[in-house]
Parts: sequence; C-alpha cells; structure tokens
Amino acid sequence: PNCEGVAVTFSENVLCNTVDPGDFTVTGPGGPYAISAISSDNCDAGGTFDNTFRLTIDPPIQFPSNYSVALVGNVSDFCGNTANQNSQDVFLIPPPNSSIAAVDPQCLEVNDFEFTYDGGSVDLINYTWDFGDSTGSTGPTTEHTYLRSGPKKVTLTIRNINNCVDTGTLDILVHPTPVADFSVDSTQCLGDTLGLVNLSTIDSVSALSNYQWSMGDGLVTNQDLPAHVYLEPGPYTVQLNAFSVSNCVGTTTRDIVVYPKPEVDFSMEDNVCFYDSANFVNLSTIRSDIANDSLQRW
Repeated sequence: PNCEGVAVTFSENVLCNTVDPGDFTVTGPGGPYAISAISSDNCDAGGTFDNTFRLTIDPPIQFPSNYSVALVGNVSDFCGNTANQNSQDVFLIPPPNSSIAAVDPQCLEVNDFEFTYDGGSVDLINYTWDFGDSTGSTGPTTEHTYLRSGPKKVTLTIRNINNCVDTGTLDILVHPTPVADFSVDSTQCLGDTLGLVNLSTIDSVSALSNYQWSMGDGLVTNQDLPAHVYLEPGPYTVQLNAFSVSNCVGTTTRDIVVYPKPEVDFSMEDNVCFYDSANFVNLSTIRSDIANDSLQRW
C-alpha cells in the first residue's frame, strides 16, 4: 500500500509509455473503484522505464479491508514482452483524513477551546496541533487558551501506520474583551450626586453594547452614566461591567468614601451690651466613625 492507494512492482523494468490507468483495476468493499492516476519516480523524472508504479484509487477507499488489484492491460518491457495479467489481494487502510470538529467563537476573558479530531481515519499514530499562536499540542483531543483576541487558524497534521500524512485546518475567532474603566472623585459628601465618567473602550473590530453599574449600596443599574446620591456615609466600592456586542464583559472597580456633613450648632450670650464683646461657642459635631474626617474651621 501507499498513501494514495497502492504500489505495484514488476519483476523487471517496463516502458513508461506502455503503462496507463486503464491497465489496472481495484475491487473491494465500497467500490466500484477506478485508477485515476499512475506515477513512478523514474517516469515522473522524464525516464523511459521503471518497475514500481503508484496507483491512485478513485474514490479513496473508506474501509480497512482486503482489496484485489489486477493487471488487465498490456504492459511491456524493452523487448516487447508483456507482463502476465494477474491479480493479487492486498490489505489496504483508508488514507488519513485530517478534520477538526467545529467550535463556536469565545470571549478572550473566559476562552478555553477544546479541539477534537473528527476525520474518522483508523490506524493513526500521530496528531500534531498548531494553534496559530506559535504554540501547539499532540493527541486526538486537546485544549488551549488564547492570550490575544482575533481570528486564529488551527492546523492538525495526522499520520497513520503507513506513514501517510494529511493536514486540515479550522478557522476560529476569539472575541476581544472590553476594557472597563471610569473616573470618579474618591471623596464625596453625603447628599452630593456622584460624578462618574465612563472611559470604557474595546478593540476596533468589535463594539460596546451596554453597561452595568453596581454602586456598593445595593443599587444595580444598566444606565450608561447613572446619577446617584448615597443615603448613608461610609466607604463604598463602585463596580462597572462593560459588555460588547458579542456579550464579552470587562470589569473594574473604584473605592470611594462618602463623608457625612457636619451638624452645625453654636451658642452665644442672650444679652450683649452695645460695644461689648460677644462670646460664641462652637457646638458643631461630625460623626467619628468615618476615617480621616474631622471639623476643620468655622
């Protein structure tokens, strides 16, 4: 057997110009078959004779089994002697067919592709994967995580026990992850409206579709740029999820502190004579449970 079909060897050299596909037949499971091409090293190089010829079987055999290869035409040597027409049984296995099972696109931030050979070939001894990012693997099934988004071409080269090789490819897509980003003043006063600026971006091959904000006080909103007022002082973590049109998500957070407003109060004398000094006592207070906050001036 050879990788295209079967090789026939004569006991002596025969003339190249006396050998053609119609001189041979192949019968066996899955037929009928024809010989679509004949090649030999010396004839292909421009020589006039050879003794070994490779027959390409059409269609390629699909089942590992015994096949009958017969010489039915007149093939002759330099002296005009024709080869005996006879047949021989040979066990053939199908040529390898490299095929990769299709996979759906994935988002970069969670991608974990599983690639599987699904060509159905038998007697394979080697599987070599190229993931299209200068990395690879072996085996009939493999997994891979990409570090960059974009289109990728996955290549699988297989080899069978006859040392026949076939290569197949699969085009896949890794969607980019949005870069979630926003600015906000890290210190806020109770009752003030939170000033948010959405700075999220994504690779130009995709687009942003929507956002989700979590304000840290139980409020979650899908507004692009919400106006929010905190009802209680304290530290909060604001989170932004940015979604792409492919439903990929990028996330970022910012910590802020909402400070209470002082409770303003003071006392003074009820009766003060004209031109006399009046005594004022500052009774203002501020909550002491918020870090780094105190009354400064009045």
